[in-house]
Amino acid sequence: MSENSIPNNDPTKEDPYFYRAEHAPIDGKIIQPKKSTKEAVTDDGSLDIMWLPNGHHEYRAETSKDTSFSETIGGAILGAITGETGFNKGPFYIYKTAEKDPEIDLRHEIIDDFAVIDEVRFERPVKVDFVGKFEVSDELLKSIKLGYKHEITKEEIEHFKEEMRRNGCDEEFIEKGGPEEGDWCDVINEDKLIKHRNNISKRMIQGI
Repeated sequence: MSENSIPNNDPTKEDPYFYRAEHAPIDGKIIQPKKSTKEAVTDDGSLDIMWLPNGHHEYRAETSKDTSFSETIGGAILGAITGETGFNKGPFYIYKTAEKDPEIDLRHEIIDDFAVIDEVRFERPVKVDFVGKFEVSDELLKSIKLGYKHEITKEEIEHFKEEMRRNGCDEEFIEKGGPEEGDWCDVINEDKLIKHRNNISKRMIQGI
């Protein structure tokens, strides 16, 4: 799908806030940046991607001290649903910030679900306000999972590792940075996920 063909009817996409979904209520009105491992970013502000033969790719990882937000409520919730712990239902506690000029801006990225989440990262403390609480139904979680196609099989992992070896990766990187059984594929149904993002935002905006 081209960037221009992506439907843009999310009610929170053009408002002045960035949003974050937390797994528990925060104490106070300031979110402090915390160390975590996530997709690395190059000096020019783009994702650090290793391209492999026949179109596969792997994100290089780094440990950084920052906080991720989305420019939409739905994007923040999708990011939390598919976070480091795998698919989960929440509940999620949604916060918004009027802070500008994030240190890292990945909204230009259109690869995988970055095209849906519209992520930014703040490396400084961020003042926030509580928006509301959102819990994902079993039906919605199942449909979102389908947006990520299918879980990676053991056979696919071995094929992927062989491609990484042919690409010159050392064994330590392959074992630590490669996929694991049960991870999901990096080929997403972008239309499906955008519809979920927009619908989640619409449901939340009614309670703001």
